[in-house]
Amino acid sequence: MNGYMLDYYEIESDLSEQEKMIQETAREFVDEQVRPNIDEHWIEGLVQFTQRPARSSNWLN
Repeated sequence: MNGYMLDYYEIESDLSEQEKMIQETAREFVDEQVRPNIDEHWIEGLVQFTQRPARSSNWLN
């Protein structure tokens, strides 16, 4: 198990190392950028469903 989420369908075992890295990067982004503010933004009606995250210079090509 990966420590973040339950993998009921054991999908993670089928992922390549690159796919696991992408998954981890997405989880880190959500943990650092989304989760700390989501409650407040939701209550204030500031959640924009069409907003896309800013890409950093080290974004995967």
